[in-house]
This record gives sequence, structure tokens and C-alpha cells, in this order.
Amino acid sequence: MRGEGAKLTPPMRVFLTLLLTFGPVCFGHDVVTPKPKLLQKGTPIEGLSGRAGDTVVFKFIVPPQAEALVFKTSGGRGDVDLYARHNVFPTRDHFDGASRLQGVWEVLALPQPEEGIWYVLVDAYSDFSDVRLNASYKIPRGTIDIPRCIPGPGVFSGSAVVELKCSSPRSVIRFTTDHSEPVDSSSLYSKPLMLTGDTRVRAKAFGRNGKISPELDAEYDVRPPGTVTDLTNGVPAHHLAGSLNSVHLFKVDVPEGGKSLTVSTEGGTGKTELLLKFGSPPTAIDFDRKSHEKGKRASIEMKQPTAGEWFVGVRGWSHFSGVSASAFVRPEAVDLIPWQPALQPYASVETFSENDCEVQEGMTTPGAHTLLRFNTETRNIGNSDLVMPSPINNPNFEFAECHGHYHFKGFARYRLLDVSGVEVASGRKVSFCLLDLSRWDPKANHVGHYDCEEQGIQAGWADVYDSGLPGQWIDITDVPAGVYMLEITMNPDHVIPEADYSNNTAVTEVIIE
Repeated sequence: MRGEGAKLTPPMRVFLTLLLTFGPVCFGHDVVTPKPKLLQKGTPIEGLSGRAGDTVVFKFIVPPQAEALVFKTSGGRGDVDLYARHNVFPTRDHFDGASRLQGVWEVLALPQPEEGIWYVLVDAYSDFSDVRLNASYKIPRGTIDIPRCIPGPGVFSGSAVVELKCSSPRSVIRFTTDHSEPVDSSSLYSKPLMLTGDTRVRAKAFGRNGKISPELDAEYDVRPPGTVTDLTNGVPAHHLAGSLNSVHLFKVDVPEGGKSLTVSTEGGTGKTELLLKFGSPPTAIDFDRKSHEKGKRASIEMKQPTAGEWFVGVRGWSHFSGVSASAFVRPEAVDLIPWQPALQPYASVETFSENDCEVQEGMTTPGAHTLLRFNTETRNIGNSDLVMPSPINNPNFEFAECHGHYHFKGFARYRLLDVSGVEVASGRKVSFCLLDLSRWDPKANHVGHYDCEEQGIQAGWADVYDSGLPGQWIDITDVPAGVYMLEITMNPDHVIPEADYSNNTAVTEVIIE
């Protein structure tokens, strides 16, 4: 356990849920809307995989008068839990419904759900793979259901062929692609849409009884065929989608002295393979290396790669969506990166007392505050362990009286920026305990070594600060509504020697309403 609060790792979950329930007052507040993947009725998300401690959130729309909302997971291996919440991201401690059975066969039922947006969080109690997530509800006879789009929104290469379907009999679908709201005079859907550029698809179903469904709103990012996107070392490209044989192309620059190059895909649904080629884009028959796996976690590792431009192809072996692709040029030295998918920001209104550590340490004042909470996952992608020096008489450390151990000062910087890049608020957490919490590289040492007594992060491991921990927030009480960017930077003052400082920042969009 950290002095600033125990990590929400699986073995401690039940204890911490009770502790926080009867501890400081904390209520959900629907002012922050990140952009999770869309889950649709009748279109399950298949092939979900992850490691212990991972979480992923999906968005699901419930129409008026719906009853018996059910989220289910099934198949595969491992152990996951489900948490659901109306209008705001659920967490392991704040939710409207939860399912914590053993294994991957989970059922979360909400008999009388409120209409509108629901978020469901899949929480990995242990490593899991090939899990299916489904959502359903019942609507009264005569009610028109929401249309669904197949495949769902994402980033496509070349084109996206999108089908629109509705389960309500004797209804028709009308849609727009010019950002306008669908009305009874909009285009009538009759065949799949061929999208060759960035397109926002809005659709409603119209019944013969004059009733109209809620709206489907889906954004498709379609890149021109052959587009090559630069991959920054350690910074993933997200939401990749496509069909059988479609290919996303990327380029990564390998400097002189790179110990190894690792390219990988993870997350999402469907099957993909990786192709790697030096000097020019690979094809299905022209490549230097190809991944052996065809699934969610395909990877290629090159030892002592030639310096220069390496091209990566992510090729569909089926329809796929929600896939992230990454390239790691792993130097011999330490290299720290923030893992952007872990951020998952949400807002909460919390009341602090004079006895709270955050008040005693000057992070906040007693009373109620609206906080933007988020996770911070710091991965060491280098081939050397980060070994922190002794904190005794070291000016870079401070002894945290409230927690009972030393913290390293200035390890991370948290900022909220407006669309012009101007800082409007910042985090007040200034010191951290660095330890091995999550092994992100399957080939890394299987046993954690570093903790708050002997601080550091092994190669292939990550330190994770869960959003529920003290200080894992930015106070947004006085921030006006609008679109903002959450920015986190690791080792901002370069106090810790690293091989590369250019990959130390991660950014994600949030909307405050």
C-alpha cells in the first residue's frame, strides 16, 4: 500500500470500496464527457483482452421508456467485473450498478434505467482474453429503437463501408452526413454508405405510427489510401478500424544506437497482423518481418535495428475496430512515457475536511470542490531499470508526514489547457512514490521489485496512480463550460536521466458542460 492511499489493485478492492463509501463524501457529477468507444444494442464487442488492473469504458445509449437494461460479458478466459453509471464515467467506487462475480461470465442488470447515455466499465480483476461484451434492453411495443451502425466509428484507411440497421419492424432510417439533424425529409437509407473522407453520420428511425427514435451520432475518420502516419516513440495511435485486408500504414524513425524496436497492437475487436519493412511501406507479400500472432496483441521485436525509417502496416484479418498501435524504440537507458489510454478522466464533487492529507499538504482547502480525476500510468520502455537514489538528505525528496514515507518531488505535471493551449487550471500533486505496479511487457521480469521503501520502475513495468488516490485531480470548480485538453507530463524538469524526453507528454480531450 502507498502511504497516500492503497492502489485499487484487485486483492484490495472490497476493502477499499467499504473504506471510501464510509469515508469522505464523494458524488458523481456529469460535467466531463471523454470519448469512449460506442457499444450498440445487437452489436456485441468481441475479443476484449487486457491485463490485471486494466479498465476500459464504453458508451451506450438507452432510449426513453426502456426497461431491463442488461450488460453481459461472456466467453474467453480470466476474470472481469462490470460497473455502469448514467451520464458519467463509473469508477470502482462510484457507480449506479456493478457486477463482481468470479470469472468472465458477468451480468449487470438495471430494471428501470434512466434514458440517455450510460457508461459501462470493464475492469480486469486478472488477465483476461477473448471476452465478449453485450448490452440489451426492452422497449414498449410501438416504440422505435435507435439505429445502429456497422462497423462502429473509428479511424479507417481508404474507405469505410457503413451499414445502418434498426430492430424495430416497419420503420425506415433517415440520415445526414452534413452535420444537420435527421428529419422526415432527410436521405432515406437503402444501401451501405461508402465513406471516403471524414464523415459524421447522424441517423434516426421513423415509424409508421409517427414515432421517431433517438438519434445515432457517429464520427468516422477516413484517411486517404496509402496515407503514412508518423508514430512517435511510445505514443500509441488509437481507434484504428477497418475490414479484411485493409491496411493502416505508419512510420517510425529509429535513431543510431537503438537497442531494439518493438511494434505492437492491443485492444479493440477483430483480428489484425503486423507487417514491418525498412525504407518503404510493407505489403502483404513484401515485408521484412511479420507478426506470428493474428489477434489483439500482435507484436514484432527487432534487435539492433538499422537506423532510419521503418514502416509499419496494421492489416486486417477480419473486420476490426478500437485497435491501438504503438512503436517502442527501446534504448539501453531508462525511458519513461505516460500511457495515454489509462487517463480516462471524469469529474466528481468532493468535500474535504481539515484532517484530510490533501488539505494538510496544501493541495486544497476544506469544503466542496469539483475535481477532474484521472489515472496516471508511467511506463518504463527502456531496457534499464529506473533506480531512484536514497532519499535521505536528498533535496529531490520530501518526507510526507501524512503518509509516513518519502516522496520524489516534481515527478509529474498535470495541466488543463483551453483549445488555444493556454493553461486554465493545474494539478497540485507535487510528489510521488515510484514503484512497480503493472507489468506491461510480457517478456519483462515477472516479479515486481521496487516499492515506496526502495523506489524505482523496472524495465517493462509501469507505476500506476489510480484516479481515486489523493492528489490525482485538477480542481475545475471555477472552470467555465467548454472543450479542454488534459495534459500530463512525466519528469518535466528532466531531473531523472532518460534516453528520450520528447515522449514524456500525453494529452486527451475533455468537455466540461
